[in-house]
Amino acid sequence: MEAFRTAANKALIVERSVPVAILPEQETPGGSLFLSNFDQVTAFFMSLVYSFDRNGIDMADFIKKALSKVLVHHYPVAGSLATNSQGKLTVDCDKKLGVAFVEASAKCNVKDLGDIRLLDANVSQKLVYRDPTENMLEVPPLITAQAISFGCGGLTVGISLNHCTLDGTPVVNLMNSWAEIARGKPISLVLCHERTILKSRVPPQATCTCEGFVPVSDVSNLTALFEEEQIVLKTFYFDSAKLANLKKMATADGQVMSSCSNFVLIAALVWQARSMALRMKSHQMSNTDTFSCPRTPAFNIQVPVALRMVTEMKHAVGVSTWE
Repeated sequence: MEAFRTAANKALIVERSVPVAILPEQETPGGSLFLSNFDQVTAFFMSLVYSFDRNGIDMADFIKKALSKVLVHHYPVAGSLATNSQGKLTVDCDKKLGVAFVEASAKCNVKDLGDIRLLDANVSQKLVYRDPTENMLEVPPLITAQAISFGCGGLTVGISLNHCTLDGTPVVNLMNSWAEIARGKPISLVLCHERTILKSRVPPQATCTCEGFVPVSDVSNLTALFEEEQIVLKTFYFDSAKLANLKKMATADGQVMSSCSNFVLIAALVWQARSMALRMKSHQMSNTDTFSCPRTPAFNIQVPVALRMVTEMKHAVGVSTWE
C-alpha cells in the first residue's frame, strides 16, 4: 500500500496485488531473436500511462485475458534478454517470463490526478509498476503492466517496457493489437519479428568515419556538473498552437518552414535548452547518436513494417507530447 499527493492535494492510497506472470495463451516459437546495434545501446526501461473513463465491467480482468491472447502474436516481449557468445544482447524466446501484471485499486477519482499529460513525476511513477530487478539485464520481464481501478469507475494502465525490444511504432502496434483483441476483433497488422536485415556485414565494411564515435574534450566540465546537480523530471505539453508559434520563432522572416517537422522542431528546442542548462561553452564539441529513418532517401532499404523507426510522429508519449 502506497500513499502520495495528487494534483488536487488529496492523499491517494494505492493498494497493489502481488505481480503475476501473464504468459501467451498458446505455445509460441522459441529460439533467440537478433537485436541490432541500435537496440544494444537502449537496454533500459521506459514508461507509458493510459487513462480510461468509467465502464461497467471488471476491466482489470478483461485486459489481463486480452493480454494473454495478444502475447501469442507479440511473443518476443514475453521472453527475456540473454547474452550470446559474442557478448551481444538477444531476446531469449525459450525463457518465457511473460508480462508482470499488477492489479491495484484507489478510492479517489481519476480526475483527482489532474491533467494526465502533465502528471507530477512522483504521481506518474506510482501509476507504473517497476520490477525491482530491472537493472539486472537478463533477470526482469521485458514488460510490466499495472491496472489501477479508481473509485469513479475509471482505470489507468501503466506500462513499463524495455526500450531495446520495443520503441515508437512497435509500441503502438502492440497497444493497438491489445485493444483490438480486447474489443473482440482480430489484429489488423501482420507482424514481422525478424531484425537481421539490420545486421552488419561480416567482416564489417566501413566506408566512412562516424563522427559520433570520435572522442571530444569536455571543456565545459559537464561530467562534474552531472555529478553535482540533481536531475529533476518535468513534463511539457506542446499543442498545435504552440508548435505553430515555435515554427514562426524558428524562422528569421516569420514564415512557417514547410520542411520543418514537429520532431525536428522539438529536438532543436530541447537541444537548445539542454545546452543552456549545462552552461556549455561556445566551442564545446558534442557527440550525438544518429538514427536514420527508413522513410528518407538517405536510408533507402525495405524494412518490414513492424521494424520501422518513425521519427516524424503525430503523437508522442513521454517527455514531449504534441498534437
